[in-house]
Amino acid sequence: MIVIDRSLLPVGVAVLVAVTVPTLLLWPRLPTVDAPAPLQATRLNPAEVGSLEAVLKHPLFAEDRAPPPSPEMLAAANAPPVVLTPPPQLVGTISGRGGGIALIKPASGDTVTLSIGMSTDSWQLIAVGNGRAVVEQAGRRETIVLNFKNKLSPDRAASAGQATTLSAAIPTPPDDNGGIRSADT
Repeated sequence: MIVIDRSLLPVGVAVLVAVTVPTLLLWPRLPTVDAPAPLQATRLNPAEVGSLEAVLKHPLFAEDRAPPPSPEMLAAANAPPVVLTPPPQLVGTISGRGGGIALIKPASGDTVTLSIGMSTDSWQLIAVGNGRAVVEQAGRRETIVLNFKNKLSPDRAASAGQATTLSAAIPTPPDDNGGIRSADT
């Protein structure tokens, strides 16, 4: 009779599992292959050629030879021409999770609010970013940015009667007169 130490039994089972499981997982599987479809012979349908003179009259690689116009080309030729207008001015942007909104001033002069996909004066709003927007007209894309040229400088704002905070933000150094400035100095 063979005597087996019971303390070695869990170790033996662990070794057996450690060898069997990877072997089963890595064992190559043969792919199943479907039977190929039966071959079908195609019938040759050559184009009818009237005579050799007709073929020679219209050579294949002639410079003036062109395919007949497609329906898309005919539709494009009959469509009214697209009037290109200058890109609109960007007045403001509002960015958010849903894309964004742009305040745009088109050539007509009225400021309009557009969300992505909407259009004005045949310019469609494509994207809105921080201080910029992308618009498209007839395949032409333009990136328009905010224009701050219309903002008054502090000198022009003071002469126009508008309050400026720039002068109030600049501290004046104290004088030799104990910090009191007179109108003479």
